[in-house]
Amino acid sequence: NLAQVAELIIIAASQRKESRGGHFTIDYPCKDDWNWRRDTIIQRLRKET
Repeated sequence: NLAQVAELIIIAASQRKESRGGHFTIDYPCKDDWNWRRDTIIQRLRKET
């Protein structure tokens, strides 16, 4: 679902701990080369009914 993917991208972007290129955040204005090029794995857990 496109809306779910968009939501997960927004969540991942909001949790960035660095600025790089066009992805700039005031909270973390510097690059973090030590952790650069790491994979981010996120998933939505299903609610139990």
